[in-house]
Amino acid sequence: MGPLDSHLVQKVHLGQAETDKDQFRYNSDTGLRFKRVFSNENRNPFEEVDYERRQSVIREPDGTVVFEMKDLEIPTGWSQVATDIIAQKYFRKTGVPQYYADGQPKLTNDGKSVLGPETSVKQTIHRLAGTWRYWGEKYGYFASPEDGQFFYDEIVVMMLKQMAAPNSPQWFNTGLYWAYGINGPAQGHYYVDPDTAVLTKSTDAYSHPQPHACGRYNTKLFTSRGVLNLGEVVEEKMTGIKVFDGEKFVEVKAVKNNGVKKVYRAILKNGNYLDFTDDHLIYVSATQKKSGGEYEWKELKQILAHKVKQVALAPAKSSDSVSQKKLDQAALAGWVVGDGYYNQYGKDRRKTVLEVSTIDDDEYKKMTGLFSRLFGKYTTQTRKSIESKYRLVCLDSKAVNQFVQAFDLVRTPSAADVPGLVRRGTKEEKIAFLQALFQASGDVHQHIGRDRNDGEVVLFSPSLDLIHSVQVLLLGLGIYSNVTVSRSQQPERKVGWRLFIALGSEREKFENLIGFVSRDKREKLAKLNKKTTKQIKSLVSEETVVAIEYLGEEEVYDIQTASGRFAANGVIVHNCFIQAIKDDLVNDGGIMDLWVREARLFKYGSGTGTNFSSLRGRGEPLAGGGVSSGLMSWLRIGDRAA
Repeated sequence: MGPLDSHLVQKVHLGQAETDKDQFRYNSDTGLRFKRVFSNENRNPFEEVDYERRQSVIREPDGTVVFEMKDLEIPTGWSQVATDIIAQKYFRKTGVPQYYADGQPKLTNDGKSVLGPETSVKQTIHRLAGTWRYWGEKYGYFASPEDGQFFYDEIVVMMLKQMAAPNSPQWFNTGLYWAYGINGPAQGHYYVDPDTAVLTKSTDAYSHPQPHACGRYNTKLFTSRGVLNLGEVVEEKMTGIKVFDGEKFVEVKAVKNNGVKKVYRAILKNGNYLDFTDDHLIYVSATQKKSGGEYEWKELKQILAHKVKQVALAPAKSSDSVSQKKLDQAALAGWVVGDGYYNQYGKDRRKTVLEVSTIDDDEYKKMTGLFSRLFGKYTTQTRKSIESKYRLVCLDSKAVNQFVQAFDLVRTPSAADVPGLVRRGTKEEKIAFLQALFQASGDVHQHIGRDRNDGEVVLFSPSLDLIHSVQVLLLGLGIYSNVTVSRSQQPERKVGWRLFIALGSEREKFENLIGFVSRDKREKLAKLNKKTTKQIKSLVSEETVVAIEYLGEEEVYDIQTASGRFAANGVIVHNCFIQAIKDDLVNDGGIMDLWVREARLFKYGSGTGTNFSSLRGRGEPLAGGGVSSGLMSWLRIGDRAA
């Protein structure tokens, strides 16, 4: 019946010319041989399961429908969660030939195919399995045409019965060209040419797709243990931790270092950004939701000028257990980052000095109090030549070393960042840090006059890492901000960065939650908030991607969450997963551990790929005696485990 008829589905390969079959290569000596295990020689593999018609509806927490597809053909054994995942994320939404119920193609008046979305699991699995078979036959991987057919049939049945699944970028990209003839301009990725074994730059988007995706180490995540770097979560193997996915906190099921890959930065209009491989999937819409825009998953390389969803957290509850010492340490760290100095000097650098600048009595009282409580002493240096109340609060003592090292304060101003202890700390510690930082390096600007009635809280720094981390910390406290370049009037000075909180609702949140140390700045902010127009900002904002820049090659990381997505720097992104395996039976990262990791991933509807190249082949010797039984023996065990 139409495109859902199994035999008709299998005839769709618009990117494969009929003459390609004349060039298929087989090698009866070294080619791969297969036998049927799950498929039946006398039955179409797509007929090994029963199907039913379903719909998939995704709603916002307020009940608003953000995604809906009806009349979908899904195996009866699939859960509704699996249905929603393949419909929302993996079905190709455009460029697929459409058919009538009797199987006849839908044509336009000029005889061209009517194009639309995939609506059946059969279509998606066919373009994957068919492409893999096509590549295998084109490049001589199979021993015979029959082995190619067995391979295709077995893959189809295993995927239909959820025994196996590829990683997410395979679902999205693989087969778009082979099945539907969909292609596009080169996206800068590479592939190993099977004929020459040479790394080759792809000349188009989909004939050799790039089926992997992952993010940069310092991508910030909102978690149950504070604001953490993506790389930290992976390297410390924090499975079980909960991360924010844009709606709720969900469990991390698996983590992965995906090696060195090319990383790109998608810059948003408000100065926030995302650092991922160019094929990582981002939740985007071409237009604003209120203008009829519909959000969908697109690769980072395709999202220029699109809207993304940036989500701020609702205010968290206060902690009853945070100590005064931790609050004092966070506040002093903020001041040192903003306007402090640390150095080791003298012979063998055995002498140590820590000092912070103060410009009024309120600041001086705050800093002397912190030094007294944390270190028991301090000295003061007055610099009236700079300003009448300019004073340095100092301590020449090794007593400061442990504090400085714990908060990673041995940095130049241009390399400054929010300390890990603050990111991982309580809400109160973050507030103490931010209040001191804004007092030391920030201000309140007012623009009240005949033509203007506005203003902003501002923060300046030569470090983009610091400014961006502060922007994310503020999002974690429910406060929206913008970041721009701050260019000095003095040509010899380096370009800096400026974070500003301009919207009335956000300035009020800052005043009530964070504020300033000095009376002068507190009064300026209160006056600004009282006299200017109050603009309301919701926790969810639609931000435009204004630029995509290449950063270079770096190690990249990924996580698998229970919902299949997470908020990266506050922006909703997808997770895509590739697994590694050690040539080991029972220890961490080995064969038996893989079955546990895969079970977690499949349980929550996500796909995964595994690199089995580290396992010894059949007949290879084992260290403890005997020989290896080979990969296929373990895959049979894994199938039974699944």
